[in-house]
This record gives sequence, C-alpha cells and structure tokens, in this order.
Amino acid sequence: MLNRIVIEELESWFIGDPTALRAAFPKLPAISSISGIFKNPDNVAGGTWEKLHRFLKKHGIYKSSYPKIDAARRIARHMEPTRNRSHSFRQLVSGIDAMLA
Repeated sequence: MLNRIVIEELESWFIGDPTALRAAFPKLPAISSISGIFKNPDNVAGGTWEKLHRFLKKHGIYKSSYPKIDAARRIARHMEPTRNRSHSFRQLVSGIDAMLA
C-alpha cells in the first residue's frame, strides 16, 4: 500500500523538469535549473501555477489565461522521472517503484 498526499500544485512537478517544458513549448529559451522558480520547484512562493503561467506568458505562451489541463497534457508527456528536480515528484515515483518491486 502506498500513501502520498500532493500538497502543492502539480506545476511544481512541471517546473522540476525544464527539459519537458521546453519540449512542450519549443518557443521557450534555455532554462537554468539553478535560478528563479527552477532552483527549488517544491518551494515556489506565491503560487506555483501563477509563477509558471507568468514564466510562460513572458515567453509568449498562454498570454491571457493558464489552461491547466492543456498545459498538463502538453508537459506531462515529455516528463522524465529520473531528471525531475522536484523532491515531492521523486518521492511519488520512489513510492510507486517500491510498490511495483
């Protein structure tokens, strides 16, 4: 049995994989994982989805609103669990791996 509770928004998991973000939105420039919201994806202050939307909007993506379902579908298909920097995401993956072992 596995128990995990997602406390923060899923966007922290998306922020944890900048490569997936760039694959989902090729217009994005290179993303440094050592600065800004990408430095610690699970510790984004002031609303994770809002910060991700501002970042995307700054680069011409989702200019007026942030369609969470569309963004999730686009980004999730490119996510790679082994490269994700979100601690909470890695904990979920390790729990699933333990269940499947």
